[in-house]
Amino acid sequence: ENGKYGYAWVDPSDPRYCETHTLCLDEYVRGRQTEKSEDFEYSERADYPPQEDNLLILGESGDALETLTRVPELADKYVGNVKLVYIDPPFNTAQTFPSYEDNLEHSIWLTMMRDRLLHLKRLLSPDGSIWVHLDNVENHRMRLLLDEVFGAGNFVTEVVWQKADSPRNDARFFSYDHDVILVYCKSAAFKVNGLPRTAADNARFSNPDQDPKGPWWDGDATAPNAKTHQGMVYAIQHPMTGEMIYPGVGRCWIFDQQKMYDIMSGWTAYKLEIIDDDQKRADVCGVIDSPVLGKIPPLSLSGGVKTLILVLFEPGKIFNASTCGDNCAKWLLRIASSEDRTVNLRHIMDFGRTPFEIRVLNTDQIVHSMKEFTEIAINYV
Repeated sequence: ENGKYGYAWVDPSDPRYCETHTLCLDEYVRGRQTEKSEDFEYSERADYPPQEDNLLILGESGDALETLTRVPELADKYVGNVKLVYIDPPFNTAQTFPSYEDNLEHSIWLTMMRDRLLHLKRLLSPDGSIWVHLDNVENHRMRLLLDEVFGAGNFVTEVVWQKADSPRNDARFFSYDHDVILVYCKSAAFKVNGLPRTAADNARFSNPDQDPKGPWWDGDATAPNAKTHQGMVYAIQHPMTGEMIYPGVGRCWIFDQQKMYDIMSGWTAYKLEIIDDDQKRADVCGVIDSPVLGKIPPLSLSGGVKTLILVLFEPGKIFNASTCGDNCAKWLLRIASSEDRTVNLRHIMDFGRTPFEIRVLNTDQIVHSMKEFTEIAINYV
């Protein structure tokens, strides 16, 4: 009545639900190919003939999608043949626009979107994708809905589009300056079309040694996460100086020894050898070489062991030893037996029944037993 689209629950037999509308051809625009100019360079697409089967549909989106998927002559042409779908649905931001009110209950909004997504999925080709443009009001709900309709495994990415380049002074809490576009594919057949290489992309490549494979550039031969790829940490001898070259701390070579040997042998004579460099490789990997347990990555250490290591090797710093628990008490005493250490305790640590000597800095008193220590510590922890 007022010219705005509305949404209401109706019986499935209601004509407003079960009726399939037809398309009424109102206007036809024929494309023509513009003559080429010598002032420009053209890609092969410039030779494509103008398309004559595009549709611009004015109407309610649900009705239009039902028409495309139900009317036989349209369904034969479009179902399973659409490569890309981009939709900019109502953001449900509680605002009023000339053509509709963007203020629906979340359940109604989700139902409305699900009905349309099911039709869009039918229209997509096996290698097709759908791009859904929203903001932070319904984005998280739409993500779950797309997981349901297309499958969580077909999620491709979330594109962040910065829509503003300056903050809003009227923002209630934070200035929101971007929208998001959720991308899902129809199946594993989806492929991304890469951008063509430009002259700027190729400028950094050269071929000073006339390599038969063509231009190249000096890239990084290392990768992160050495502690989980310890077999990729090894020495390569410099062919000119004889120096043993290792990756940086925490990094590893991108190839295993055999492949790297094959590559390096293309330049000069190399051989594979086992050398005594366990400690050096452990240092690069960032692991602790225990005589009992062997090499231990830092991620495998408990918080208590990490604290003890810090207390041992950083005598000038104060650490929270309560993270160790009482199991660390005897080790703290042993570390401090050769050189004083200062630690912070947030509980009364049990140092055992053996006599010890601890200075409590809160009172500057020296205690020699748990009884003396507890009488003072109970006032501070």
